[in-house]
Amino acid sequence: MEAEKHTKVTMPNAVLLGEVKQFLREGRRVILQVKGNSMLPFIRGGRDSVELTAESSYGIGDIVLAEIDKGHYVLHRIVAIGGHEAADKVVLMGDGNLRGTEECMRSELVGMVRLILKNGREIDPNTRKERRKAEIWRRLLPVRRWLLAIYKRIR
Repeated sequence: MEAEKHTKVTMPNAVLLGEVKQFLREGRRVILQVKGNSMLPFIRGGRDSVELTAESSYGIGDIVLAEIDKGHYVLHRIVAIGGHEAADKVVLMGDGNLRGTEECMRSELVGMVRLILKNGREIDPNTRKERRKAEIWRRLLPVRRWLLAIYKRIR
């Protein structure tokens, strides 16, 4: 049996993620290598990949791919849903971000991370253990700058 050949292709995010969005709408699972470090320490850009699926509902703590502006996508964690203005509003923040959030509507959520592929391991970010780690990390926001600096030096 012949081994599968993989070709690495680099293309603009707007094009690639537009295709990912379409695949997810068709009910497919998509594995995507992550760019950037906005999800450190849980997802490292250029090294880790994520498996995405489309979901009918999302909750606080989910890591999602969202189209926050036409052709502008982010892979961040949901930190709040709803609010006074609109029940469909979703607030996102990267685990590696020190401040700043993005807002979008539920309809702009493209997919949810089901697995993080890291160093040959599959990590389910939706287990109780992983959710607890993410919550502890969220509470460390006031000292995150120093923790991330240490993390980047030892990695």
